[in-house]
Amino acid sequence: MNLKWAVLLAMFVSFGNAPLYASKIDRAYKALNSYDYFKAKKLFAKALKYNESAAAQGLSLIYYRTDNPFHNYDSALVYILRSIESWDLTKEKKKEKFAPYGFTQDSLIATRQAISTGIFRGVKEEAEIASYTAFINDHPWATQKDAAIYTRDSLAFFDAIEENTSGAYKSFAETYPNSLFVEMAMENFYDTQFIEQTGDSSLESFVDFVQKHPNSPLKPQAEDKIFEMVTEPNTIESFENFINNYVPNRNLDKAWEEMFQLYISDYSKQSVAQFLEQYGHTPVNELVQRELMFADSILLPISDNELYGFINSAGETVIPALYESVSFFNEGLSLVVRDEKYGVINKSNDVLVDFKYDAIYDFIDGLALVEKNEKMGVIDRNGRLILDCVYEDIGNYSEGMVYAVLGEKYGYYDTKGKLKVDHIFDDAYDFSEGLAKIEMDGKQGMIDTTGVFEVPANFSSIRKLDDDTYVYEQNGKYGLMDHNGHAFVEALYDDIGTLSSGLVIARIDDKVVYLDVQGKVMIDDQFEVYPNYLLKGEFHDSIAIVVRDGKYGRIDNTNKVVTKFRFDNIGLGTNVFPAQKDEDWGLFSRSGKTMISIAYQSMVLLGEDLVLAMKDDTLGVLNYTGEIVLPFAFDEVSMLNEELILVKQNGLEGVYNKGKLLIPVEYDQIGLYKEDYLFLIEDGELSYFSLIENDWIKKEDRGNE
Repeated sequence: MNLKWAVLLAMFVSFGNAPLYASKIDRAYKALNSYDYFKAKKLFAKALKYNESAAAQGLSLIYYRTDNPFHNYDSALVYILRSIESWDLTKEKKKEKFAPYGFTQDSLIATRQAISTGIFRGVKEEAEIASYTAFINDHPWATQKDAAIYTRDSLAFFDAIEENTSGAYKSFAETYPNSLFVEMAMENFYDTQFIEQTGDSSLESFVDFVQKHPNSPLKPQAEDKIFEMVTEPNTIESFENFINNYVPNRNLDKAWEEMFQLYISDYSKQSVAQFLEQYGHTPVNELVQRELMFADSILLPISDNELYGFINSAGETVIPALYESVSFFNEGLSLVVRDEKYGVINKSNDVLVDFKYDAIYDFIDGLALVEKNEKMGVIDRNGRLILDCVYEDIGNYSEGMVYAVLGEKYGYYDTKGKLKVDHIFDDAYDFSEGLAKIEMDGKQGMIDTTGVFEVPANFSSIRKLDDDTYVYEQNGKYGLMDHNGHAFVEALYDDIGTLSSGLVIARIDDKVVYLDVQGKVMIDDQFEVYPNYLLKGEFHDSIAIVVRDGKYGRIDNTNKVVTKFRFDNIGLGTNVFPAQKDEDWGLFSRSGKTMISIAYQSMVLLGEDLVLAMKDDTLGVLNYTGEIVLPFAFDEVSMLNEELILVKQNGLEGVYNKGKLLIPVEYDQIGLYKEDYLFLIEDGELSYFSLIENDWIKKEDRGNE
């Protein structure tokens, strides 16, 4: 029944059917019905002595109603509680007698709730914690009790939030242990306690926190900060410091693992063994032993249902096909893809770098370039960011330094990620022999590893010729200068090559000359410029190809003629060389004696005793006596190593070994891995051929493995 109507029923029910005899109760209710509150109150008060429950109900109704001067919810509550308490003491005959006036147990309960509802409206207007607490204590029956508790607790909790101290949250939790907010309060307590005691973010504060609060749920966070701060230098010494001085700590095993990966950054079986010898028994001995076992093992990528894993040289599956892409192992690590993100695994299939990068490049000396959100960074073998992914471009480490681009300006960092040279350059290059070429405002110079200029950035271009000499460009011409930028050869040459056999080739107008490192012209014999003269005109094994009167010949570095000027073109070679006459090529000895007749469209040396030649627009291979080693049937030919020749025909590849077909010409791609294995791709499928066993490596069939 609706509460409002239940209360009205209690006040007015059956007045028309009341007994004809009159009593104080009869007259009191009639007075109440006629709004004669003074008379009704007086009569109900007198009736309390003999009809306590009924009279108290009547008084409660008077105080409950708002249309009289006696309205008071507190008094109404006192009398309705008195009425309810004395209900059981009322004789059944009186209960029956007064029932027509609404004197029933249900109506008493309904009236009590109505009074509580009125009081609750006032409590809500006050919106005070004390008022809600009093209501909760004084009205345990009220339907608003849960709402009062929730509102009271929320007000108290927000007061604690406003104070935002560990003491405030702890006090709330102790005062209201059953509150819906107590869990949040305790979370805030631990958070603020952590902040209050580690606010200066010092190593000492985190160590102190762990010691004082061993049961705090934020103890792991403090331990992580200790690990992070102590090992921040990312050196073996910093990890040793952590292991020796900051345990117990949940990162102990991680510290050993990361120190191990740093220790083997050069990745060799010897370095793994040295780690075991130096540190003996460690929590990561199993990992180290596995790395030692796998160090020399060959793992080969293999595909299965468009996923990739690895097999060993016996064809046994070592790492199941779990990845969308994999790389060959390099420095004991493979770059693998899962859910289109790159990560790194070792040969035990342990994930060393999580799958969160858009690209990862091969590790070199324990460091690798990574890409994320079109920015580049650098990680180590542990996945630690040496350089955050904020750079537009990063070079390759050389001599412990790498250039990086930030805001279109180049700077240099060391292998620990420390900025060594500010981002002030428009372009930059790798370090070599302690120096790097840089560019500023369209001019080039040379700096050392501290950013100090070895050669001022005053030149259109610059490059090192030897330790003390540089080639510089000015107004489109080239000259020579020392490391201080002082020119000692005027920029009058159209080109200057590299130093070889003590001489450097240079062009002036249409003439080729040879200079020493002081810029003195050592050979000037009216040699002419020809295509690719900078490469072929340099001294190779003290022999250079030169042109005079349109004919090619060869000289040594004393300008002695080694090969007479009688050819239309000459290819690179020392004791033997290819040469052209009347549009055809042949092979000649150092003295110019014919070894292979001039009968081919082109010819270049291939390996130590082979010649690649073209005939009828197809390629073949000859030996130095002119015997055909490979038939003239191919579109492309190249050496895989000193013995293996890769051939390509109609878009497919094959391999010859010493003139014998080793791999049929039917593969999309063939390459050499670790000198002892050929990898072959056919229709997207990988297969392998062992050069050691001279046989195919067959993957074992293990069902659904």
